[in-house]
Order: sequence, then structure tokens, then C-alpha cells
Amino acid sequence: MKTSGAIKIFLLMIYLLLVAITSSGVVAGEEEEVLDTDGYPVVARASYLIDVRGPEGKLWVSQFECSQRVVSISDEIEEGPLPVSFELSYDREVTVSTELKIKFELSTECGESGYWRVASSSSSSPTKEIDTSGSESSDDTTFTIMKTGKGDYKFAFVSADKPTDIGLDKISSGVWRLILSNNSVFGVSFIPFSSTLKVRED
Repeated sequence: MKTSGAIKIFLLMIYLLLVAITSSGVVAGEEEEVLDTDGYPVVARASYLIDVRGPEGKLWVSQFECSQRVVSISDEIEEGPLPVSFELSYDREVTVSTELKIKFELSTECGESGYWRVASSSSSSPTKEIDTSGSESSDDTTFTIMKTGKGDYKFAFVSADKPTDIGLDKISSGVWRLILSNNSVFGVSFIPFSSTLKVRED
């Protein structure tokens, strides 16, 4: 009888543990969708403008003067924002922490591929910045979208060890370059390109 009672208690404990794990989403394996500013899932190969909440107010992700740098700029900068798309190895909808490629959608006169990549550092420039000379298949072009502690989205580079955040580094008035940094993280939101065109015209 004692053995039977112990087995029943053990089975009850296992059942309660499974219920607790399932309700937290671990067993269910639910993946959180990345949402755009209209509340819809961000999807692969669609065009989005990236709204940046920078250290000095609202910024846009763009490119600056054929430098191949990925930068964040204010509205006063003539170049203006550039739309990006996200490429996944599978699935259509982008989820938090999914590995993906980021590419500027509009071609420029600079001759680069448009794929974001982490450039190699050097003795003269130890900071690793993000540029647009990557390729679809290289490891240095693998990024992800994560959540910040404030609930915003942020970009991170997927390395062999663990994701490294993408930060901002000011290089001139109204212009910040994107770099590998866990100390200057910025929040982003994703605006459907067609919606942004209408807003900017109003």
C-alpha cells in the first residue's frame, strides 16, 4: 500500500510539472512573431523601412555616400531611408531569434551587393561595423531580431558563441554607423514600405 501511494504521488508530481511547462510554452514550442507597425507579422522578402529610436530621437536605417556602411540617419540627411527585406532559409514569417539575412532592396550606384555583413576589424579600426558587401551564403551575414528589455525589437549578429547586439556609433551630425556593440543597443520597428511612402507624402 505504501508503495502504491508513493507511485500515485510521483505520477501526480510528473503530471503537474508537465502542465506547468506546457502552460509556459516550453513544450508547445511556440515562436513569437515579429510584428510590423501595423500589427501584422513581418514576412520574408517584403520591403520595410527600419525606424530607429536613437540617442537623439527618431532615425532611419540607410546608406551614406557610397561608403558601404549601414548607417542610421536623421530626417535632415538628404539620402533618406532605404527599404530592406529579410531572407530566411525556411518559413515566410519572421520570428524572434530566427536566423536571417538582411538586404537593402533598392539598388544604388555604389556597386555593392546590398547584403548586410559584419566587416573584419583591423589594427587601425578595431571596431567591427556593418557594411553592405556581404553575400547570401557567407557566415558574416547572419543576423537575428531579438527583444530588448523594454519590449522593443533589436538587431543582433549571430556568431559561433552567442548573439552580439548591434549598436550605434556617431560619425557626423545626424549620422550613426551600425557596429557590433553590446553597449549602445537601439530599438527598432518595421514599417511596411508602401505605408511609409504615404505617411511621408502627407
